Formats: sequence, C-alpha cells, structure tokens
Amino acid sequence: MTENLQESSQKDSIDVLIEKYFSGSEFKVIEVTKKGEKTNRIIEIFVDRNEPFFIDDIAGLNRGVNELFDNEYTENDISKMTVSSPGAEKPYRFFWQLNKHIGRTMEIMMADETFVTGKLTGLNPEGEILELEIRDEKKKSVIHTTQVAFKDISEIKAKLLFK
Repeated sequence: MTENLQESSQKDSIDVLIEKYFSGSEFKVIEVTKKGEKTNRIIEIFVDRNEPFFIDDIAGLNRGVNELFDNEYTENDISKMTVSSPGAEKPYRFFWQLNKHIGRTMEIMMADETFVTGKLTGLNPEGEILELEIRDEKKKSVIHTTQVAFKDISEIKAKLLFK
C-alpha cells in the first residue's frame, strides 16, 4: 500500500512540476505521456500556442524543463524527458489551436461519424463555431460555406497536401 501511495505522489509531482513550468508560459500543455517502467520512465510533453513556433522555441523549452527537473525532482526514475509539438498527424484537441490554421484544408470526423473535408475560412470564438468552404462532391467547381460547432466534432486535423 505504501508503494502505491508513493508511486501516486511521484506521478503527481511530475505533473505539478510540468504545470509549474508552463503556468507562466504562452505555451499550453496539450498532452503528457509517461512510458516505461518505474525505474526507467520516458516523459513526453506535447505543447502548442496561438502563434506559430519553431525548433529553437522547442529547444529552449526542453532545456528549461530538464533544468527544472534536475533541480527539483528528487527521484532518479526518468531516463528521458522531451518537449515537442503534437505534430501534423495529431488531431487538434482545443478550439484555440485552430486559429493559426485559418486558410488550411481540414479533415473532420463529426460526432455522428460522418466525414467532412473543407477549407477553414473563419472562427467564431464566442460559440466555438468553425466556418468551412466545402466543395460539392458532384460539381467540384461549386463551393458552399457551412458552419460547424466544435462540440459536434469528434476529431479535426489539418489535411496534409503534397504538390
């Protein structure tokens, strides 16, 4: 029983330190994954922000998080810790993440399991509504505009286009 309580508090202390580091940052934690065994854990922190960011920003975050853990985390059970962006293949989890993707083609799985592809043309933050331009399946030259509530979306991600 003591071991489970101790393990639980260690997990909490990892989350607390991550929260502490990012609380004053413009970056928001999207997801934290913890892999491996008790004595050899790998921690991955996925972050995003409203503005575009670059590899130098991620490198600075990696240094800062690792320095914080070196100074304040007393256990010796983390073998690797990285900070990264979620990546293009991951779906967006929060409405605010979509702002920097206006103008891009999005792939959307609706809550009712229908699939929609359209160009994101605008956002209404008050109602968390997306405005999309969608091409007619039969008449490709016909485009209509529609609105979709973020709460009705099961999964949304940018469509990767290769030309």
